[in-house]
Amino acid sequence: MPHPSCWFLRLALPFGLLYALLAPPFQAPDETSHFYRAYHLSEGYWMGVQKDGQRLGGELPASLTAFYRPFAALRYNYDARTSPEAIRRAMAIPLRPEQRTFVDFANTGFYAPTSYAPYAIVFALLKPFKPGPGWFFYAGRLAGLVFWVFVLFHAIRLLPYHRWAITFSVLLPASLFLHASLSGDTVINAVAFYLIAWLLALAFDGTRQEFGWRQGVGLLGLSAVLSLGKVVYAPLIALYWLIPKRKFGSAKDYWLWGAGLMAFNAALLAVWYYYSGGLFIPYDDYGPAFREGQQLNPGVDPPGQLAYILERPLYFAQVVAGSYLDSLPATLAHYAGKFGWEHNYLPTPFIALLLLTLLALAAFEQGAPEELNLRRRSFLLALAGVMCLALATVLYMLWQAVGDSRIVVLMGRYFIPIFPLLWLALPQRRFILPQRPLQGWALALLAATLAWGAWAVLQRYY
Repeated sequence: MPHPSCWFLRLALPFGLLYALLAPPFQAPDETSHFYRAYHLSEGYWMGVQKDGQRLGGELPASLTAFYRPFAALRYNYDARTSPEAIRRAMAIPLRPEQRTFVDFANTGFYAPTSYAPYAIVFALLKPFKPGPGWFFYAGRLAGLVFWVFVLFHAIRLLPYHRWAITFSVLLPASLFLHASLSGDTVINAVAFYLIAWLLALAFDGTRQEFGWRQGVGLLGLSAVLSLGKVVYAPLIALYWLIPKRKFGSAKDYWLWGAGLMAFNAALLAVWYYYSGGLFIPYDDYGPAFREGQQLNPGVDPPGQLAYILERPLYFAQVVAGSYLDSLPATLAHYAGKFGWEHNYLPTPFIALLLLTLLALAAFEQGAPEELNLRRRSFLLALAGVMCLALATVLYMLWQAVGDSRIVVLMGRYFIPIFPLLWLALPQRRFILPQRPLQGWALALLAATLAWGAWAVLQRYY
């Protein structure tokens, strides 16, 4: 059977293109603010701009918001529909770059520009041709998809083991729908997977060359993009410590590179949050006339929430445990079979089959290296646990009112770079399932559910 990276291309490209073109504009999570942020970056603004201390966004062509308005009602209204004709009319809206207005993107204006680089580059290349905003939007979707497919293809080829399980996980309908949208998560998730694959290859693939300057500088660059993009994924850098010392010129080099990598990212994060932290404006401080419709929640106060956590650590531990327990079914469904905003899911039997097949691939796929002993598996599980705690803490600070008893935004898409650590940590079973039938079933199931996903998009939006 061909290498799983080849099957990844055969499914990711056609279905990714289908999702990118079939889903109406702005129907992926935060796609509106990601679009505005990327366009603003393409005009040379590294960060969002505060206006009167009560708004965060930037001066953009008014046509960008005109392109958004025909699709705004689709998010909350499950009876609302669009049509190819409505999309055609929206695509005909001219750019008119001289007619500008201040546009709010309160939840992305403080994000690192690295997460939007592919979109901003494509937008900058398109500007001399002066296409309408719709052309920028769909070009952005396609640019993000191509970037994600390119990076994941090479990441899968780098992986020293569990290639089928990881390929299956990144091709889940919810994953492909997200990465075929215009989202900063596309870049972050792609870099996270490549970093995982590269570090595991350095750790477990004996045919790889020794660790040198090229590897060190590459890891510094990738880890910087990941840390700046989403701090909760920064612990993935700790996979460095799985690399055996024998791959270095000396034990001193091993400790120097490791300490330097950790110190570099810690310093980078400290500087970055000092620079960007003041840009975030909570809902209660946001301009009342402009805060509705922004991805902000009342009562949010990050410094106050952090102080609350530190004062009541046991209560916060109960909040985290209870939140994960309460949200587990929805989180897994979201991880495997969700598309668009709100409650758009594939049928429950499909989601169950996808999750069971992923678990079977991770548990029974052969080829795990002998060096993947209990200590290293425990390290992978502990790392996943640290990331889950970091995610819960950040979400509690940015999305929940001070003292809330539950974290209600533990969405499955946040776990796309975390759950692979669980699949990679599973020990091989003594009972061996035949590999080719299992892989064939996995590919057939993916093709069927991805096709059903396209049908579900048609039924939901048209």
